[in-house]
Amino acid sequence: MRKSVASIALIRREADSQTLWLAQWNEGWKAFNFVGGHKHDDESFRECIVREIAEELGLHEGQDVLVASAPLKHLEYTDVSRRTGEETEYVIELFDVALTGSGVRSKIDSDDSNRWLSEPEIMAEACSDGRPISPTPKRFLNQLGWDLFISYAHKDDQPEGWVTALVQAIRREHAEFTPTPLRVFFDRQEIRAMDDWQRRIFDGLHASKLMLAVLSEEYFRSEYCGKEWRVYRDHEIRRQMQGESIAPIYIVTVPGFDAAVEGLTQEWQADLWQRTDLQRRQYLDVRQWRPHGVEALLQIEVRQRLRSLDQQLSERLARAHRTEESKNTVPRASDHFVGRHAELARLRETLPQGKVAAITAVQGIGGIGKTALAFLYSQAFADHYPGGRFLIDAAGLSDLRIVLLRLATDLGLELNEAEQKDIDLAAARVRTVLEQRARSLLILDNVDQTELVQPRSRARVLPATERLHVLVATTRIDEQQLVDAGVDCLILDPLSETDALELLNRHRAIDGDEQWKAALPIARMLGGHTLALEVVAVYLWKHPDVSYSDYLNRLESEGVFTALTGADRAVELSEHPEKLIGPLLEPTLAGLSEAELRAIEYASLLPPDAVALPWIREFLLEDLPQALVARPGYGDPWRDLERRLIGLRLWTRGEDERLVRIHRIVQEVSRARLAASSLEQRRDKIQRYVLHQAETFAKSFSLSATSWQVEPLRDYALFAMAANEPTAVHLAQWLSQPLHDLGPLADAGILARTAVAGGARLAAADPGNPGWQRDLWGSYWRMGKMTEQSQVDNARQWWQKAYDVLSEMQRRGLFVSSQDERFLDQLLNKLGR
Repeated sequence: MRKSVASIALIRREADSQTLWLAQWNEGWKAFNFVGGHKHDDESFRECIVREIAEELGLHEGQDVLVASAPLKHLEYTDVSRRTGEETEYVIELFDVALTGSGVRSKIDSDDSNRWLSEPEIMAEACSDGRPISPTPKRFLNQLGWDLFISYAHKDDQPEGWVTALVQAIRREHAEFTPTPLRVFFDRQEIRAMDDWQRRIFDGLHASKLMLAVLSEEYFRSEYCGKEWRVYRDHEIRRQMQGESIAPIYIVTVPGFDAAVEGLTQEWQADLWQRTDLQRRQYLDVRQWRPHGVEALLQIEVRQRLRSLDQQLSERLARAHRTEESKNTVPRASDHFVGRHAELARLRETLPQGKVAAITAVQGIGGIGKTALAFLYSQAFADHYPGGRFLIDAAGLSDLRIVLLRLATDLGLELNEAEQKDIDLAAARVRTVLEQRARSLLILDNVDQTELVQPRSRARVLPATERLHVLVATTRIDEQQLVDAGVDCLILDPLSETDALELLNRHRAIDGDEQWKAALPIARMLGGHTLALEVVAVYLWKHPDVSYSDYLNRLESEGVFTALTGADRAVELSEHPEKLIGPLLEPTLAGLSEAELRAIEYASLLPPDAVALPWIREFLLEDLPQALVARPGYGDPWRDLERRLIGLRLWTRGEDERLVRIHRIVQEVSRARLAASSLEQRRDKIQRYVLHQAETFAKSFSLSATSWQVEPLRDYALFAMAANEPTAVHLAQWLSQPLHDLGPLADAGILARTAVAGGARLAAADPGNPGWQRDLWGSYWRMGKMTEQSQVDNARQWWQKAYDVLSEMQRRGLFVSSQDERFLDQLLNKLGR
């Protein structure tokens, strides 16, 4: 790959309350670009930029300019070279350069190839006169970051430029108190389409420390303002000021703004009205001055309000700077992280109370996002930990003293000879240093030993809780064990469908209704599992020729486990480069007893949201009877097994205590571990059992002891329908009438129509089989029974179909009992013959 190593000069000046940057016309690119050039092998980056300034501007260090001793920013990235068209690896250092000599400005301005560019021009990649600007200055400014992003409706700046004047007034107030100019991202060009918005605005949002939202009715009508709010809110937590980095300015009364509580626009309004922790955001109210035009911004009262706003902004910017300066060994959270706002708030409430908090995953499977959430918490609340934020991989550790020893290097401690020989002395030294620092955060990832978090161990080894907050991430320890150890558990559920779709959309845009219709079932099949979703998202991003519809077909034909395992080998994940879906669960499954594993295997063949525990118990009693025999003085083995699997989050409770849920990926992995013969054996046993339960349920139906089985039986019938199993026809026949009587008419109708369609297919495939013929006319009979009270004409049609099948059976000698004759007579009565 081609490589380009260069230095760039950042030469700026303030004019009319905005920052202007010096650029020079590049004849090869036919565009303006910052001054700079390629570094020679025998010179440093700084020597390179001194040479380039002399060659391109005719200015000399010490006489005309002052070049900073160290680069402002070091950049490394890959892009396609505009000059050669080749993919190029760029290594660039940006240097701050100040103009110092008299007459330097005049010398620069006298050369027509030089031009002072405003930041809006740079962001638009075009000068006010239409001449092009290279995209690299925009890249550099975004890398430097912006203090303030202005989000506003362009109609509010027309016709007199009121928002423009407001921004200039804010910059003036800031300049009165600090020599450092306020870097403001303020785009004034009208946005014509979403791709135009994406190209010009998106990077600025991501690179801004604070957002100033200019609120009005037009603002809340703007599709682009709404997009800016959503993008910035999602990334707000990465700016270490959760709920505090959006500063609203209220310029025009918005009806219902104060009371907004629900709906898309209302959610947008409510977020700007109140912070995520339910406290109101501080906003600047200048509604009464807006009608008086730009002159109103010069009034004393308005200036006082702007000064107060600037103080708020300055304080938040200072906090962001302190955060950047604090010691940190915790990786940055992924830019594709979505959701989890409530969980972040919960952690923020728990840790300051002196409690150890644990993030554990639902259903015991890794990749649900526990570590990513811990990283995000560290980033979102970095300013609360000026003493530093530290990550320790605690897999296999049971001694907190070893944790402190690992912290010694991060703290810059050099242990003396005695401390190196004595673990107690070494741990005591680290503890003393932590107690002398400002508050710190310790994240213990992959904890698998309960002893590590026991209260006696924490009290003996760790500093006081007000000095050190401890956050644990684990999937290997039983939740009850953590609770018994005084740890506050935060159980991560799978992502919601909305967040799952957003995660997919961030990697690869979901364009058009057809693709949205395909993306939704993909999200559902993956069960909100973060890593599985990321595998699919990255695969689709790397394969733009594969549509969401194509990938859905693949998941449906291959199965989730097979498709994801194949995709894993084709993609490199930012957060999990070495992990496959199967191995994530393997350590948990390997630690189960034979009975526990058998229970999971049976559950993997049942509908995931309605696993009937009494059914599982019956299967185990037949397969492993000794495993469920109670011994005198011991608890019920079945209850122990149930509690164990729930404690490991392999199962989660349903509303009825006899029902549990199991994650679809747990099911996929469990099925994949089984030999084909064992899989078929277990599946056959379940089918026979469920058919018997459905028949018994239908014949002795009441709203008492057996009604809890409605949900698992119905779900299994739908489950069998999706797999095109013949069993589905029988189940549908038995269940449609009881479901109709209970009231879930939609489910009853689905099952009844399934029985009809499936029965007709099977009867046509094997016309000489009286069993299928009986099933078919029975399905027609039930449809007639279900519709005879409300839809008499429809009922007669079903009676007629049933009569036709029975008549044909009689003609062909397929009657097997006198009961068939009696039903034929009943149908004649129904039809009035």
